[in-house]
Amino acid sequence: MKKIRITVGLLCVLLTVVGCSKNKVEISAPEMEHGTVEESADGNTGSANGSADAAYGNTEAVNEIVGAAGESIDNANASGEVVEISAEELMEKEIRGCFDYFWNETQTDPSSKGYGLNRDGNTGDRDFASIASTGFALSAYTAGVEKGYITFEEGKERSLQTLLTVRDELERMDGFYYHFYHLSTGEPYDVEVSTIDTALLLCGAIVSGEYFGGEVKEVMEDIYEQVQWDQIVKGNDRFCMAYEPAEDGTMKKIGEWDVAAEQLMMYILGAGSPSYPVSGELFYGFQRWRAVYGDYTFIRSWSNSLFAYQFSHAYIDFRDKTDRKGVDWFENSVQAALASRQFSIDHKNISKTYQENSWGLTACLGKKGYNGLYGAEPNGMPQGKPIGANDGTIALYGAIASMPFTPEFSQDAMLNYYSNYPETWGPYGFYESYNLDIGKKGHVTKCYLGIDKGITLVQLVNYQDGFIWDLFMSNEYVKNGMKACEIQ
Repeated sequence: MKKIRITVGLLCVLLTVVGCSKNKVEISAPEMEHGTVEESADGNTGSANGSADAAYGNTEAVNEIVGAAGESIDNANASGEVVEISAEELMEKEIRGCFDYFWNETQTDPSSKGYGLNRDGNTGDRDFASIASTGFALSAYTAGVEKGYITFEEGKERSLQTLLTVRDELERMDGFYYHFYHLSTGEPYDVEVSTIDTALLLCGAIVSGEYFGGEVKEVMEDIYEQVQWDQIVKGNDRFCMAYEPAEDGTMKKIGEWDVAAEQLMMYILGAGSPSYPVSGELFYGFQRWRAVYGDYTFIRSWSNSLFAYQFSHAYIDFRDKTDRKGVDWFENSVQAALASRQFSIDHKNISKTYQENSWGLTACLGKKGYNGLYGAEPNGMPQGKPIGANDGTIALYGAIASMPFTPEFSQDAMLNYYSNYPETWGPYGFYESYNLDIGKKGHVTKCYLGIDKGITLVQLVNYQDGFIWDLFMSNEYVKNGMKACEIQ
């Protein structure tokens, strides 16, 4: 059992330098300076258009939410208090913190047409609700019952009323939901109708339906059956990304999912739909950019932000499966996570935040607001210049939500954050991000995003016993979708 015991004080500072794990594993750095060699696996160069990791979330709104939220890091404590915690104990603390976010930061006024909607973040505009975060909330309630945080009846009632809101109250387009809604009224913000955020909602709804059964499952199926997947297929057999308000008041379809990223779940859900199914061939219609970093080879997303390798895996159990082209998508995420960690190790001289136990470059809130472009190299267009967005900010969920892929290294990172940088821990577990390059003592972005707490909770629970995976994969429509996409 991995455990850390330290005396808080000067020793904390020393351990920050030498690492905090008793079972530390060293990986040698690659010979090349940046370790980047890549090519398009299908011979195409593609466009930067096709991944939501370029601009996930409402950046303008989130910048307003962040404001001056944050605090400098001071990991010295003169009390000499002894801190002792195992990785397993810390995982349980983090899961509970994530659950509390969803249980507390949700509309529970029974008279509100926004009942059950979950806040996008816990600071700033308290009326800002995320449909994707609401999907994670539905998953969190099932885990909360299993963990004994709430009773079965409490979880079932909250979940049922949430799904009734989603089915009966929320405006949508062709069955797809807006990215953000007003928590108080259930009315949409003036933003896009998002295909990927709808998919994340549906994944959580499926988990909820399979767990609670009965009316919860019936309402979930009503919601699923109304999503018209065939309406978002473009002429080139790729899904469009969103519906966007046009100047004349209509909604126009924009973008396309042309490169592998977080959207893999959409093909499974679309192909398995009982009402508006699409061909499983769409799973083979996006480009697969092959990236090599040091010893690691994988199919990457445009920004190479880690969440792109996590979101679909939160629900789809890709372990020991390959698609028709022989791609093992679970192993692909393992390679991507390992490469991201190695990138941080190789760039210790660039940022004090990048360390062997401080890694996981991915989209997050930071000192300057939301940035969806954080990601290890290689990133950007194949054979093009790197995006250059990294500024020393590490999302705390990046390594932790990679737990199913890199358990040893993810535990090392989690223990490092908790014990050497205690300011990164708050009422809902780990905060959003930190950056040791800002100011004399570094900076912690002391706020939470629902989607980041959601991916953390689900991935940790999956690592423990596959609970969310088992529920999702037991759904008949998911089984049909996997078969149609020839993933076995």
